[in-house]
Amino acid sequence: MAGATVTFEPGAHGLAYAFTGHTLIITACCGRMHRESRTSEEIRRCDGHHIEPKAKHWHAAAPTTSMTHIAIL
Repeated sequence: MAGATVTFEPGAHGLAYAFTGHTLIITACCGRMHRESRTSEEIRRCDGHHIEPKAKHWHAAAPTTSMTHIAIL
C-alpha cells in the first residue's frame, strides 16, 4: 500500500491509467472526474472514489478552484 497527497491548481488535470486500482479521497475544494465508459462527475471535499484496476480515467480541478486529494494505491 502507498499513498500521496496531490494538489491540482485551478483548471489543471491529470490523465491516468490505473494498473492496480486506487482510491481517491478529496480533501479540499472540488473538481471533476471521468472514467472510461461513464459520464463525468463532480468530485467534492470529503468524497471517496475507487478507481478499478486498469481503468482509464482523468481527474481535474475546477476551472476556478484548486483540488487536493489523497491517492491510496
